Amino acid sequence: MNSSIILLRIIHIVCGAFWVGAVFMTVLFLMKALADVGPTGGQVMGALVKRRYFDFLPAIALVTVLSGIELLRRVSGGVTSEYMGSRAGMVMSVGALAGFVALVIGVVVSRPSTLGAVALMGKASSMLDGPEKGALMGQIAARRARGAMSLRIVAGLLFIAVLCMAAARYA
Repeated sequence: MNSSIILLRIIHIVCGAFWVGAVFMTVLFLMKALADVGPTGGQVMGALVKRRYFDFLPAIALVTVLSGIELLRRVSGGVTSEYMGSRAGMVMSVGALAGFVALVIGVVVSRPSTLGAVALMGKASSMLDGPEKGALMGQIAARRARGAMSLRIVAGLLFIAVLCMAAARYA
């Protein structure tokens, strides 16, 4: 194994561990904690936006996917049909597809839904109670629900990706 493959594996594993860990921590703990604290959870989400968490996580996910694609290309000898038709190739392909779809859903659905809800929460916090604020709160709830559901789907896909990556060499 040459040094570039070792470096790619380190990048892929470290970034992937961060991505998966962050998504699972969010789904299993943070979303529930934010629901428990009610409207003050918006302040936590605002702080995460301020610290660019919702920019950093997709970047880490992209690095994970791109390094994985390059690893697959190198390990398979150029993504040959011979390798891709093997058990290891098929398991690796399922994991790669799950990771790629997780990235797309995260960037196209989860991130915009969450950032949209946070932006609307900021607007709602300065409004007086009334029908306009009630309508805005409904929009916030819908965006939060969409973001939460899509993030659960991302977590499921990442679980599949991790299982496949762990098992592929033994297939």
